[in-house]
Formats: sequence, structure tokens, C-alpha cells
Amino acid sequence: MKKSRIKLFALCLSLTLSFQTADVSASEESEVMFRLYNPNSGEHFYTAHSAERNSLVKAGWKNEGIGWIAPKYSTTPVYRLYNPNAGDHHYTISQLERAFLIRTGWNDEGIGWYSDDEKRVPLYRQYNRHALAGSHNYTTNRNEHFDLVSKGWLDEGIGWFALKGGRPAEPIDIYHPILTDAVQIVRDKGKFDYFEGLHGVNEYVFTGMADSLDDFGYAIRDVSGDSVPELVIAAQSTGNVLALYTIIDNEPVLTFSGWIRSRNYYAGGSTFISDGSGGAMSNGTGLFSLSRDGRNKMYSEYYFTDVDSDSSQYSTYFNTTGIYGASQSQKLGGPEIYSQQSARLRAKQQKMDLIPLSAWYY
Repeated sequence: MKKSRIKLFALCLSLTLSFQTADVSASEESEVMFRLYNPNSGEHFYTAHSAERNSLVKAGWKNEGIGWIAPKYSTTPVYRLYNPNAGDHHYTISQLERAFLIRTGWNDEGIGWYSDDEKRVPLYRQYNRHALAGSHNYTTNRNEHFDLVSKGWLDEGIGWFALKGGRPAEPIDIYHPILTDAVQIVRDKGKFDYFEGLHGVNEYVFTGMADSLDDFGYAIRDVSGDSVPELVIAAQSTGNVLALYTIIDNEPVLTFSGWIRSRNYYAGGSTFISDGSGGAMSNGTGLFSLSRDGRNKMYSEYYFTDVDSDSSQYSTYFNTTGIYGASQSQKLGGPEIYSQQSARLRAKQQKMDLIPLSAWYY
């Protein structure tokens, strides 16, 4: 896994360098065009709408980053069409091609975006005559264009023009839908709905423990030490880490989450403190580190209390699994031991610099 992740980011770096510009930020006169890929149909999809992109990512499409920067408006529209039979999209500046496809049963979805009238950066068009869906590909990347042509795709020249080229998905792009969901939860004042990975944010807002975007913060940083940045979302007042994601195969993967009665606190490096309660006599505190790939929790110590089987008293137990009531737990003594160990571990908490969620854009 480690080697494949290194190769993935090395590939992203090489592709980034091969795109025609390093600056892909949009201005008031331009807009970012997102690029997605459907691994089931083989179709590439392009949209200027982050909400549409986020919806497709949730449905299983791969976020491939920014395809290019388009002008907000020009005299040359790019038309978007949809084939309801093949489930495929097509894009063209040709009114004749558009009219022909509509006559043959394609749905006209209007203007998708605009081509640059000054023709600064070409969008190369390739056609796969063997594909039922995803038969066309459009890219500003000449290396990608000629690679597909060498594999049998037909070179159909230039489809339209961009203001600037794009870049592959970066961590900020991959984590974009999650942060956008977190913002929406706060703005909606919490819901009964279950948000995978973000139920802690939902609970904080729904119960009134937090009521504004400034009550939450986020950080995108390499916590596990493998050069792949994790996404951390936490409560600003307590530092309770409500969600931590990492990137596996260019997709966000939830490593752990927390809520009001199941808390996690940063302890420096790749280490965290877990601190949970299931009732007056059922508590657990532990110290864990992230695995190198950021995917798993590895406990070095975990203490919990449980009611003795033969009385109403409760005792302290220890294990390194982080599992409450694990069969390999060692009984240490009375509840006072738990209080001592819990206080010792909680004292390890460190502050993580967070960006207020109110600063997130989408």
C-alpha cells in the first residue's frame, strides 16, 4: 500500500507539471471546470458546478480534479448533450453536431460553459470507437492526448479552448465534498439525518453545544507521516476531533470519528487520546497512533472500567486493543486507578492549529 500511494502522488506530480499552467484559480471573469470519471462506464464528465460534482462523487464517481479554467462568458458556447440510452454525455461547440445529435435522440442540456475566444489553451478531443459510453475524452494535457491516441483512440483535433489548463485532484479537492457537507450541517442547525463520518458535527449542532461555523475548525495536514495529508475536523472549544479522513486510491476514507460521549484529542505527532463514556460505571480512555497509511488506529494503552460480575462495584482493566471488554484485558484494581490513568493520558492533549469552518468556500 505504501509503495502504491507514493506512486499515486508521484504520478499526480508528474501530471501537474505536464499541464500548461500552475495557476488554476478562477476570477470573476472565469470559472473552474471540474473533471470526474465513472469507473463503471468509463465516462469522463465535466461541470462548473461544485454541487453537481459533490453529488457524483457521493454516487461513486472519481474526482479527477480541475480539467481547465473556462471564461465565464464568450461568444462561443460549449453545448452539453445527454444520450439517455447509453448514459453518455457529449460536448461540442458545433451547432450542426448539436442539432444532429438532438435529431437522433440525444437530450439537449443547454450551454455547459464557454470556449475562450482568444484560443489560449486548446482542449484536445479524442474518440474511442469501441466504447458504448465514455467514447469521447477532452483534455488540455498533451501527454494524455497523445497517450490515448497511441492506444487506439482517434485524434479529433481541438474541441474548444480554455483560459488556463487544469491539474489532477489535490487533497483540497478530494476533501471538498466532506467540508461542504460539514458547513451545510451547521447552516441547517443539525438534522435527524445520519451523516456518515460527520455525525459528531451533527450532534454538536443539533443538541445546541455549537451553533456557528466558527465553533468548528479543520486542518489538512500529514498526521500519519506518509506525506499524504489527512483531514481533521474538530470542535474549537475543546479540541474534540469529530472526524479524521485520509486518502486511499485518490478517495477520502474515514479513519475515525467522534461525538459528545466518544471523544478524541490530539496528543502530538500521529498520536491521539480516546476518551469515552457509556455510563457511570462504563468509561474508557486510551492512547493510539495512526498507522503509517493513516487508515488504522494502533493503541499503545487502553484503560476502561466495568462492573464486577459478583457485586455492584466496578474495576479498572487494561489492554492494548482499544476494545472495551476485550478478553485479553488485565484487571488492575479499583476505579481510582482508572481516574489516575485517565488524568495522565488527558494531560497529553496538545492544541492543533485549525482553520475556522467559516473560512471554507464552496
